[in-house]
Amino acid sequence: MHFYYLDEAGCTGSDLTNQEQPIFVLGGISVRDEGWYETQKPMAAIIEDYFGNDIPQNFELHADQLLSPSGDGPFSGHASVVSQ
Repeated sequence: MHFYYLDEAGCTGSDLTNQEQPIFVLGGISVRDEGWYETQKPMAAIIEDYFGNDIPQNFELHADQLLSPSGDGPFSGHASVVSQ
């Protein structure tokens, strides 16, 4: 069995005239049920390390928060790699 996770990039969907979102982005991952833990373990370690083992409650990784110039949400006050 495989687990599938798909997510879109916060696009407006069928509003094809929106100039702020000229493209639609969809990403995903497929993981064997026997291997999901080994797949997520390194990512979880990176997040735990970043937050000093104090991950904010209900944390979700959102690229728009991570990559905003001064950070946003749980990354507020952290300069973006893109802005440096």
